[in-house]
Amino acid sequence: MDLDGNILAWNQGARRTYGYEAEEMVGKANARMLHAPEDIEHGRNTDALYAALKIGKFEGEFQRLRKGGQRFTAQVAITLRRDDQRKPVGFVLISKDVTAQKALEEQLKRKNEELEEQNTRVQQANRMKSEFLANMSHELRTPLNGIIGFSELMHNGKVGPVSDAHQEYLGDILTSARHLLQLINDVLDLAKVESGKIELRAEPIELARLVGEVRDVLRTITANKHIKVEVEVSPELTGVVGDPSKLKQILYNYVSNALKFSPDDGKVWIRCLPVGSEHFRIEVEDTGIGIRSEDMDRLFVEFQQLDASTAKRFQGTGLGLALTKRLTEAHGGHVEVRSVVGKGSVFSAILPRVLHSPNEIVDKPLPDVAASDGAPTVLVIEDDSNERKWLSRTLAEAGYGVVSVASGAEAISAARERRFDAMTLDLLLPDMNGWEVLEAVRGTPQNAHISTVVITVVKDGANGRGVQDLLVKPVSPEALLASLRRAGVPPEDGAILVVDDDAPTLHMAALALIELGYRPVCEQRAADALRFIENEQPAAIVVDLIMPEMTGFELIERLRAAPNARDLPIIVWTARDLGEEDVKRLRGSGETVIAKTPGDIGPLLRELRRVTRSGNHAAEVAAIAAGGES
Repeated sequence: MDLDGNILAWNQGARRTYGYEAEEMVGKANARMLHAPEDIEHGRNTDALYAALKIGKFEGEFQRLRKGGQRFTAQVAITLRRDDQRKPVGFVLISKDVTAQKALEEQLKRKNEELEEQNTRVQQANRMKSEFLANMSHELRTPLNGIIGFSELMHNGKVGPVSDAHQEYLGDILTSARHLLQLINDVLDLAKVESGKIELRAEPIELARLVGEVRDVLRTITANKHIKVEVEVSPELTGVVGDPSKLKQILYNYVSNALKFSPDDGKVWIRCLPVGSEHFRIEVEDTGIGIRSEDMDRLFVEFQQLDASTAKRFQGTGLGLALTKRLTEAHGGHVEVRSVVGKGSVFSAILPRVLHSPNEIVDKPLPDVAASDGAPTVLVIEDDSNERKWLSRTLAEAGYGVVSVASGAEAISAARERRFDAMTLDLLLPDMNGWEVLEAVRGTPQNAHISTVVITVVKDGANGRGVQDLLVKPVSPEALLASLRRAGVPPEDGAILVVDDDAPTLHMAALALIELGYRPVCEQRAADALRFIENEQPAAIVVDLIMPEMTGFELIERLRAAPNARDLPIIVWTARDLGEEDVKRLRGSGETVIAKTPGDIGPLLRELRRVTRSGNHAAEVAAIAAGGES
C-alpha cells in the first residue's frame, strides 16, 4: 500500500484469504474496503496506519471482509515502507485468518467457565456434605451419650442395686448402643479419611498395653461366644511411635471381625511381630468361616459384604475393613490377608515402627510439673521410665504438681529440699530398699508425716509402716487418684460451669464432676450461663456449640467480653464434627475442643484437670474425636 492505503501489490495469500484476484485490487482498490464498517466509522483503520507511520509497525486483531461481504477475524501486522533516503513511502500489510483459532479459544473459554462452575458446585456439595456430617454427628451422638452413659451407671450399680435380669438387659442395651456408635463412627471416620481431614499424632506406644485395652473392650463378646483369645507381643518391638487411637481402631476392627465370624468356642490370636528393623506387623488370626479367593478383592471396599447369606447372618455395613485399610495407609503401611474357606483367616497391617507426622510428640524426659496455687504436690519414686512417665502424666492431668525421680537417693535429696503433700513409692529400687527410702524421707522435718501410696509388684509388707494405701501393678488411673483422695490429698477443686441444651448430657456431666470433687453448675440456656458469670467466677467453662437461642460460638464471644470470664479456660465439648472454618474460629480465641464420645466423659475430665491446674488458657485447639484424637 501507499501512504493513503491504496493497494500496490497483492499476493496469492491475499487472494486465498480475501477472494479477490490481483487484477481487481492492484491500482484499483484501497485497503479500507477490507475493514468492517464499524472500524471505518470509529477510525480504527486510520489509527492503525498512523501508529505504523509513527513507530514503524503495528499489530492488532480486526474483523475483516471477504469478497461477497463475509466476515472473518484476522491478526494484522502493518510495517512501514521507506525509500533509499529513509523517507516513508507506504506500508506492507500481512493478515492471518484466525477465525478457527478464535472459535477454538472461545470453546475452551466456555469449557473452562463450565468447569469452574462445575467445580464451584462440587465444592458447594462438599461443604454441604461436611456440614451434614458435622450436624449428624451431633444429632446421633448426643442421644447415644445419654443412652450409654446412664445404662452404664445402672449396669454398674452406681444408682442403686439392680436384679440379675435387669443387669442382663442393661448389658444388652449397652452392647447394642456401642455397636450403633461403632457404625456411626465408621461412617464419619471414613468420610474424614476421604476428605483428607484425618490427622495423625505420633506418640510413644506400649504395644502390650494397647493390645490389652482392645482385648478388654471386646471381653463381653469373647465371653458370650466362649472364644479364647491369645496374645503375643514380641519383646523386640521397643521404641514404637504411632497414633495410638488410630492403631487401636485398626486392631479393634480386625479383632471384632475375627470374633464376629468365628464360631462359638473358637479361637483368636493377636500378634505383634517385627518385620525387619523398621516395620512391625499387627496380625489377627481366627478360626472363622474363611474367605473365598474370588472375594478377596472386595474385602476392603466400602459398604460391601461378601454375599447375601453373610449379610443376613452377620451385622455390619462393610465399612470396618475399608477404614482399616485407609488408616493403615495413612500411617505409611499396607494391609494383607490370607484365608482358607472353613478354617479361618489371618488379617495383617504392616506398619512403620516410627510414624513421622507434623504433630509428632518426641519422647523426651517428662519435666517436673509445678502445682497451681493451693494444689498439692506429689513425689513420684519409680525406677522404670515408662511407669514413671505414666504416673507423672496421670497425676499431672488430675491437677497435682509432680516431681519424679528414679532412685532412692534422688528421692531423699528431693525430700530434704522441699515439702511434699504425698508420694508414690516403688519398693524395688536399684540403689536401696523402698522401706529404707520411706524412713529416710520421713526423717526430714518437712516430710515427717507425708502421705504415702506404695505402688509395687510386691504385695505384702506394708502393714504397720504408716502407709496409707498399697496398689499392686498394673494400676489404673482411677485407682491411683482414688488412693490419693483416701489419703486426704484431693486435687484442687472448683466450680465448673457446663452449658448444654441436652438435659441427659448435663446430668451425666454433673455426676462425673461431683465424683471428682468439682462443683458442677449446669445450665441449659446460654442466657442463664451469662447471668451466673455476672455473680461468680468458675474454675472453667464447658460449652456445647449447638444450642437454641444462642450458638456456642456466640456464647464464647459474649463470655470473652465479660470481665469475670475473659481469661477463664473455655472447653468446647461437642458432638458436632468441626469444619476448617469452625476450628479457625475457635483457635482465634484459644478454645480447647473436646468431642463428645457417647458413654465416655474421660477426655473432658482430663482436659478440665489440665486447664484448672495449669492456668494456660490460650491452649492450642486439640480435637479429640470419637475414636480418639483427630
